[in-house]
Amino acid sequence: MVVALFDAFFDISGGCAGAIAGLRDLTRQAGIALDAEIARFERRCDLADKRGVPVDQLRFAARFERGLQYYTGFVFELRAQAEGVPGPIAGGGRYDRLLAQLGADKEIPAIGGAIRTEWLLLARGEA
Repeated sequence: MVVALFDAFFDISGGCAGAIAGLRDLTRQAGIALDAEIARFERRCDLADKRGVPVDQLRFAARFERGLQYYTGFVFELRAQAEGVPGPIAGGGRYDRLLAQLGADKEIPAIGGAIRTEWLLLARGEA
């Protein structure tokens, strides 16, 4: 049952609306309460749309290649639709517990990201 649940989760991918529907269906069928987390994802999609981000080009992928060890919330990657770009041109996320794990007295809200400038230039045809 658990393996089948993970397989079903990792199969969820696509645009905002499809991913949200897939996540809601899976959590309902499995009896898992993730309504607040799914609502936050839906809000991110809505906010992006309201700010002019072409949400039809956003893709949710439960199969994620980025290491997730220290992330505690939203994690993202930006990929170019250009040939020859070997991976994501940018990525990052929230890691609120990382500083406490490194010795800070308390959890400190944090977000970070990185841009691979060489891959960005390659995607723009400038490398």
